[in-house]
Amino acid sequence: MAHILRLLCRGYFVQRHHLVSASSRRFAHTLAESCVPAAESDSSNEFVSTISSLDAQFAEEFDNNNVHAASISSSKDWSRDYQLDKVMTRHLDSAVLGVRRLFDLVKQNKLEEMLVVHDELAEKEKETLHTSMDVVMYSRLMTRIRELRPHYVLPVFQRMLSIGVVPNVVPYTILVQAFMEIVAREDGKGTKVVSATQELYVTRAFELIKEMRGKDILPNKLTYKPIMSWLAAKGNVGQFQELRKLMEDDGVPFDGVFKYYEIQLFLQSRDFERAKSLYLAAKKLDQKLPSSLDSRFLTALAKEDNISVVVDLLPKVIPTIKSSASVVTAMQCLGRHFQRDAALQAFSLLKTKGTSDQQMTFYLNAYIQGFSQAGKLADAINAFRELEIVSQVKGGQHLFNILIDFCCKQGKISQGLDFLDEMQVRNLELSSFSFNPFIREFGRWTMIDEAFEMKAAMLRLGVQPTVVTYNSLISACVKIGDLERACSLFPEMKELGVEANTHCYNPLIQGFAMQGRFDRALAVMRSMDAAGVKPDVNTYRLLIFACSLSKDQDKADQVTSQLPVVFFCVEHFSK
Repeated sequence: MAHILRLLCRGYFVQRHHLVSASSRRFAHTLAESCVPAAESDSSNEFVSTISSLDAQFAEEFDNNNVHAASISSSKDWSRDYQLDKVMTRHLDSAVLGVRRLFDLVKQNKLEEMLVVHDELAEKEKETLHTSMDVVMYSRLMTRIRELRPHYVLPVFQRMLSIGVVPNVVPYTILVQAFMEIVAREDGKGTKVVSATQELYVTRAFELIKEMRGKDILPNKLTYKPIMSWLAAKGNVGQFQELRKLMEDDGVPFDGVFKYYEIQLFLQSRDFERAKSLYLAAKKLDQKLPSSLDSRFLTALAKEDNISVVVDLLPKVIPTIKSSASVVTAMQCLGRHFQRDAALQAFSLLKTKGTSDQQMTFYLNAYIQGFSQAGKLADAINAFRELEIVSQVKGGQHLFNILIDFCCKQGKISQGLDFLDEMQVRNLELSSFSFNPFIREFGRWTMIDEAFEMKAAMLRLGVQPTVVTYNSLISACVKIGDLERACSLFPEMKELGVEANTHCYNPLIQGFAMQGRFDRALAVMRSMDAAGVKPDVNTYRLLIFACSLSKDQDKADQVTSQLPVVFFCVEHFSK
């Protein structure tokens, strides 16, 4: 019985051994519609597929009424017409055979021929076609055509009207979707420029909605959705607000995905404060929004140090957020403001979510880095120890390097050395980042022997010094006036494969200039050229400074005259 009812609903009533009359077919439609459950009746949500150019997957989550629409619009439906193949083996009238042929031609993407066949069928079956090809079947046909070539939806809609089929919201909605699909296909990558074709079809979509309302056919969410989605992407505030007013007049709820579109609208129109206000209002009501929006606003709020909002927002977005960068920014914000309880809750939620140990360590690094930015060394160490115990998050190489650098900047060299020892106890890999902070600070305090001893310790432990290491050592030597020792580092750098940069040469030029050794300053300049290191603005400034201190004024004038013209241009415009 159920099988026969499905055939009746499609307009393919067949009885073995004789043809069905037009009156019997009309009775079949009535019987089928009265027996089919409400969820399968001809409602405004059937035979309509959802279009969302901004976030299709998210749009579907907010559409609780388009389950049948999605299944109807799917291309898989082509394989579900096996009932029709059975019917073809029986006696059919010419109208039913013609309708079947229309669908076959669409399946073969022969849309021009399909229109011709439809016109022939309409002429031949003037009295009966509208009973076999009712609004449900036209909606189905239009949906399939829209998937292939949306430009052909309008001619089918017009032919439906010409044979006397009265449309409801479904074919109108499909036509609006077809227009907006044409518009979407015209879009350039990331551009807000609207072409003439786009403007034409958007205007047509607007006119269709007004035509529907004039005929007392109320548009629904699926009718408005594709237009609102596109307007939001273009930041078209005026037309978006006009459609919103129509939705309110029609009693269509402006919620769910439309809230998302409104936030996107103001983001695209550069009204970030309005978008932020709408976003926070939605989150306050625990409305679900795409994780991309959560990431964007969480990052922005954390950078603004809006700590109260960040603390309130984190528990709501962590379970669904996908961007690790936004969580890192938020963790740094928590560290800067010493939000212990919020941090413990965040780490607990991340662990419950199934975040990997490596990622958890990454977030711990960001949290401790926030303390570093605020200059709270003792609080950073206490937070690190507590999280290791409470949240079972183990600190890695990068975290210890952060703590070592933090200790050195605070003048706590001894405490930094303790962390260096702990790294070795934990079998963490040592790197130049573990030693360079000590060399930098020893050099700053003119503790040259200790700085060179740290460099020697690096080599003994198999850690390769970097150009930053030698920059610090050279600057330290120049600071105490030991320029020869600084020069002796260059052969060592070459032997270790460390390429010198301007930060290695510039301090030497300054040092020789301060000692009045103009020839040696020029020699350093020539060494730079031989090594393929291009001078920067500071190099030329230091060379002019050396010339000004030179006793050989003629030679100094000669060197100054050879300086690039571009340097003087930069100097002029920088003032």
